[in-house]
Amino acid sequence: KTSTDLVNSVRISSISAQVLLVEHTGKSSIYMVNEPPKNWPPSVRQKALMRLCDTQKSVNGSKIYYICCEREEITCGVSRVQLIAYEQETKPYAFPWMALLESTINEELPCGGSLISDRHVLTAAHCVKGRKILSIRLGVHNLNRDQYCDEQRIGFKDSNEDDYLSNCGPPAQRIPVQSISTHPKYSPRLKRNDLAVLRLRYPAVIGYSITPICLPLTDELRMYLPTDSFVTGWGMTEQGHRSSILRYAVLPTVPSAQCVMLIKELDRMIVLDKGHLCTGGNNKTARCNGDSGGPLQYISDSNRFVLQGVVSFGVKTCGTKVVPGVFANVSNYIDWIVAEGKPLP
Repeated sequence: KTSTDLVNSVRISSISAQVLLVEHTGKSSIYMVNEPPKNWPPSVRQKALMRLCDTQKSVNGSKIYYICCEREEITCGVSRVQLIAYEQETKPYAFPWMALLESTINEELPCGGSLISDRHVLTAAHCVKGRKILSIRLGVHNLNRDQYCDEQRIGFKDSNEDDYLSNCGPPAQRIPVQSISTHPKYSPRLKRNDLAVLRLRYPAVIGYSITPICLPLTDELRMYLPTDSFVTGWGMTEQGHRSSILRYAVLPTVPSAQCVMLIKELDRMIVLDKGHLCTGGNNKTARCNGDSGGPLQYISDSNRFVLQGVVSFGVKTCGTKVVPGVFANVSNYIDWIVAEGKPLP
């Protein structure tokens, strides 16, 4: 960003949340300086010195000064698309935090995830164990139409809903994965602590089609029990085929005691605890279309989507009246998630 105080005197370039201090000569050439130029206004020069956060030596031996700039705040959980029915294909970018994991294994049903910051994706631990996750795709609506979309993207404006075509939008972003943190107490046999945080190699470009979902960071959000929640993914349709279009379903919460009893009848080794959430089908939908690692979310009183759970197991039906869908309870792991999602020093 360029400060109005520095117009025609300096250009500031963002580099990993730091800023490289360079002098702008008024022409196309730019050269590095050893300190804020003497002709800067005193107040601006003083601010630059106060925000100094690093110095490095250049090739010719002179110093390069870095100053830290505040990052623009990102609004989470905002969807500009109205949901109008149960279990159907979504409109483009109705769930702009939905992520698709890409690995070296060509899977019929790849895992999903949730963008929780511009640099981090939350998914299930079983999605990354035994797999090499190469990259994350964000801003995906139709798995098969991105190339077709590129040909029609003329005139698209990311900030205005009315400007996008019904089958088109901003280009999807494919970002390499830099590192993966699996919950240290993850147990595949007991299906506990089934969470992992993926750090992206560089930040996603946030806009209409890509936005992080809100985390339950307050006590009020952590204690909130929605009647219905939304699950999303490119999972199986009622006909047993994988959907190329992102779909969603609305699922009611199943009381913990009831869920414990039903799951115990299926597998006595699995003992549910406060780290689990359960949902079930209703008269309008007997199955969802969620991908493993994908989000279970609800709409808060402030009309924002909040991440409630991560699809863990029971995903083949993802919640019927007989077999509940089981999710990792995000609220129970919020301290670990926040710690893993912090920027690196």
